[in-house]
Amino acid sequence: MLIPLSGQMVNGGVATLGWPNDVTDAIRKGGIVSKIDSLLAEEGAAAENYETPEQLPKHVTVSKPNLGRGTVVSVRLSAEEHDQLQRAAEEANLPVSTLTGK
Repeated sequence: MLIPLSGQMVNGGVATLGWPNDVTDAIRKGGIVSKIDSLLAEEGAAAENYETPEQLPKHVTVSKPNLGRGTVVSVRLSAEEHDQLQRAAEEANLPVSTLTGK
């Protein structure tokens, strides 16, 4: 069940945003939602089953840069440490995540 936000009307558990009843009826009956769900499932399966062709154009390079990097580290920084890190990243013209990953 969707929880209505301020100003939304609820029609049979569907936040309608003031849409006409025929639209909300279609949503409630699963017509629109089931089509979207089906499309997402099909696209997801196609992406999972995609295999790189054996012959690629010469200008294409296949790489897997994060292979073997399965550890995630979480660090709590003080506001001052975070500011220092951001300044260092800006000076190096790099994103913060690049600096923290080294």
